[in-house]
Amino acid sequence: MNTFTGLLRALTTGPVIVTVDARNWRDYGGGVFTNCARKKNHVVLLVGRTPEYFVVRNNWGRRWGERGYMRIEIGYTCGIASEAYVPEL
Repeated sequence: MNTFTGLLRALTTGPVIVTVDARNWRDYGGGVFTNCARKKNHVVLLVGRTPEYFVVRNNWGRRWGERGYMRIEIGYTCGIASEAYVPEL
């Protein structure tokens, strides 16, 4: 099983902690984001997905992005599917 498949499977049971490249995120105001590389420099919570995008919860507050959330193009955009941690209760 590859990392992407594992990430999608883990997301069906709850949120997943992922590392991403967030260098270009500062001015994000909405829409599906596609403009980033894969150098890890930030940790976020992956909370959902559609066939087109992942839904990410960031810790920069509700005034950032889409009320604290972001949509990222599905796939390896921002390196999102290359390193993940599934929280345990």
